[in-house]
Amino acid sequence: MTSYRVDYDSLAPTYNRRFSKPDGGVGAALLALVQKVQPERLLEVGCGTGHWLAQIGALVPTCCGLDLSAGMLHQAQRQDAALRLTRGRAICLPFADGLFDLVFCVNAIHHFGDPARFIAEAVRLLRPGGTFAVVGSGPHGCRDSWYVYDYFAGVYESDLARFPTWEAVRGW
Repeated sequence: MTSYRVDYDSLAPTYNRRFSKPDGGVGAALLALVQKVQPERLLEVGCGTGHWLAQIGALVPTCCGLDLSAGMLHQAQRQDAALRLTRGRAICLPFADGLFDLVFCVNAIHHFGDPARFIAEAVRLLRPGGTFAVVGSGPHGCRDSWYVYDYFAGVYESDLARFPTWEAVRGW
């Protein structure tokens, strides 16, 4: 299997076009989560262009985002200058222990290389009683849910290998 790496820096200027379509309830779920947790400080890991942070930012005193792509972070800062953004890797989060009330990622855990290590890092950052959330979907049990699998040989198998199951995520 050939490994393909997406150049998110080059995609960054137009990446938010993907949000012109319905988000499948992600925005509403994040809003409900923030209203329930009422965090003082939150961190989105794999924040990309800051789309989700911008949607919930008015409700949280301190919104932080981390992404590996400098281009994505540039777009996030343009979208909301109040965001505190850091370039880094999800498996080695450059923040102090117990700093956040809420740590989450949206449709990103499969990009992190070692999801179990990411989860351990995210939990390390939580204050006592803090909340950790992973939002997204994966291919497990959903072979017929995405048309791309019908047109590109090997993509489904590749996705099975890189997306953890929800059972694995819960276990970690």
